Amino acid sequence: MPVTTSRFTARSALPGALLLALFGICLALVVTSPTREYEQIHDIAVHNGQDAWLSLPRAAMSCVQVGLVETCVVDVVGRPLEVAMTQPASETGPISCTARYDGKPRMCEATFAYGPSGDGAAARLPAGIGLSTAEVDRLATETPRLSLPAGPRRFLVVATGSLAVIAALVAGYGGRRPTEEPRTLVWTTGLGWLVLLVFATALLGGSLNAVVLFAASFAGVLLVFWQWTLTRPGLRHGLGRAAGAFAVTAVTSSVALYAFLLAGAFIV
Repeated sequence: MPVTTSRFTARSALPGALLLALFGICLALVVTSPTREYEQIHDIAVHNGQDAWLSLPRAAMSCVQVGLVETCVVDVVGRPLEVAMTQPASETGPISCTARYDGKPRMCEATFAYGPSGDGAAARLPAGIGLSTAEVDRLATETPRLSLPAGPRRFLVVATGSLAVIAALVAGYGGRRPTEEPRTLVWTTGLGWLVLLVFATALLGGSLNAVVLFAASFAGVLLVFWQWTLTRPGLRHGLGRAAGAFAVTAVTSSVALYAFLLAGAFIV
């Protein structure tokens, strides 16, 4: 009995729908990304002896903007570290900062595009703040590394699970028919994944490290292979199709969301 084909099936549309959903989540993160305001304090780098620096991300700070001066306060081992950054009055003007730790003034240098918290203004304290080795170790464990409120954090977890479940249901019970011209769907899926990552890093204003780039490459290959299998006659058992769709969607979504959070300076 000949196998009937179709130009378009619900199964074959899954990777494209996933990419659209991920792009929508990316746009939502752009609105709240710490890297969106270039002249905000993104990072306070405290010299910790020799060539060691301790980074305090914006996630750990409480900041208030008054005119051109932004003041951020962060608790450092039970004592307040206050940094005030004066933004330039013009695009070519200089920036400057002052710092006080436990009420005592500390040397502060202002710069741009410094630190792991994203591209933007950063305060460097080259003379340190007089912490002991034990206090430095304590601070390293207490400093938050994820600048994302609990609500959006839960949303991302729920979104990842929901996308995987929906993909599993569609792949498992959306029929087994193959599609015509599978090459077009395969290469457009690969191109879509690449465009998603490029636009996400551009919109969020950050960059990806080598580990995330490797994971993104693996996820892209996995997504393209999945798209190819979706253009072929599906497995006879719906449970197998559903399990494969769930796994690929969960892995791809997790890699993409981690890349978004890293590029947007939500993760330090």
